[in-house]
Amino acid sequence: MSMTTYGYNFDLAIREVGDQATVTNNLGRKAIYGEIVLLDGMYGIVMDPDGIANDATGRIYVLQPDTLISTAQINKTGAFTAGSAIYFKAGGNSAAGTLEDSDADGAVAIGTIESAGGESGAQTYVVFRPYSQVVNYGVYDTRLTAVEAVLTAVKAVTDALAEDPGIPFRKTVKLTSAKATTPVEIIADDDVGAGKCVYINSLYANVNGNDQWAGDGAVVTVQDTATTPVAAITFAKAQLTANAQLMFGSTGVTLGDGIKDGTGMTEAKGITIVADGAFASGSDLIVTITGFIGDKPE
Repeated sequence: MSMTTYGYNFDLAIREVGDQATVTNNLGRKAIYGEIVLLDGMYGIVMDPDGIANDATGRIYVLQPDTLISTAQINKTGAFTAGSAIYFKAGGNSAAGTLEDSDADGAVAIGTIESAGGESGAQTYVVFRPYSQVVNYGVYDTRLTAVEAVLTAVKAVTDALAEDPGIPFRKTVKLTSAKATTPVEIIADDDVGAGKCVYINSLYANVNGNDQWAGDGAVVTVQDTATTPVAAITFAKAQLTANAQLMFGSTGVTLGDGIKDGTGMTEAKGITIVADGAFASGSDLIVTITGFIGDKPE
């Protein structure tokens, strides 16, 4: 479809004029036909041939991305570059708003530049494609969801994704009843490092045989290596029966705050498994833990 130029002010040309809304002009002056305006929270182009008188209602075409717009309603000292954002600085009671090449003086991004006429610092017109606006056409009391808000939200997501996702691990260790009070290393301190901590995502434990654990010990604990160790997972002796299979949620399996709250274990400390007392008998306890080493929450 070819570009059709109408008798608008500002030498405005539009390809495809779509949805229109009724707005009230509160600029303190008449908004003229073909003028880009910000009224009732919407960026649009005045469509009434006679313009919209101050305090009167009238129609605007609400800027949308399926439209290509060419206009001389610009700051002619700007430097409009194809592919860059174009910004609108709202007008007032003495002059129309202007399209700008930056967000200076409160200008808001409203579209993407397709091309421009003239030279940098002496521009004559600009062609741009608007961003989408969220509009309640039912009552025309609307607001623009500025694209900066969308971009900010997107940036927050991408920044979060770009953060260190951590180093995943899957470790299987064996604790024997005969040496239950001797800690068995699962993750070494050196593998964690400053500013990092261990996060545990899942657990599977198996008493690998027909002998129940028996002795003076009361619990077997997965804990970190802090001076005062912090428990991550505790197995009650009563659950260490022959061929027992235990996991998160099993009776007698208690989770520490670092797992329940998602805050991880002590910074820069690894984890071990150990009993709180001696055991005289019991088939080997085989424990598999998965998780990751990541940044310690601030």
